[in-house]
Amino acid sequence: MGRRPGYPAVARGVYRNLPGLNAARSRYPEVKAPIHLVYGEQDWSRPSDRAANKDLLPDAEFTQVPGAGHFIALERPDVLAGLLNAAA
Repeated sequence: MGRRPGYPAVARGVYRNLPGLNAARSRYPEVKAPIHLVYGEQDWSRPSDRAANKDLLPDAEFTQVPGAGHFIALERPDVLAGLLNAAA
C-alpha cells in the first residue's frame, strides 16, 4: 500500500496532524452528540487506541468490521451503508 501514487503525501499529512488528533482525545468526554465508532479489523489504529476511545466515549456504539482495514467506505461499503441506514 505504501508504494501507491500519492501515499507519501497522505502519510505526511497524517503524521503532521497526529499531535492535534491525540490532543483532541482529552476533549472526548465533552461530546454530547450520538457517536458510533467504526473500525476495520485491520485498521491502522492499535486495538488499545480503539479501546481507549471507546472508554472515553462510554455512550458510543462500537462496530469492528471484519475483513476491512482503514478505508471501510471503500472496502466494505455494504457494512457502512447498513450502519448509516440503521441510524436514519
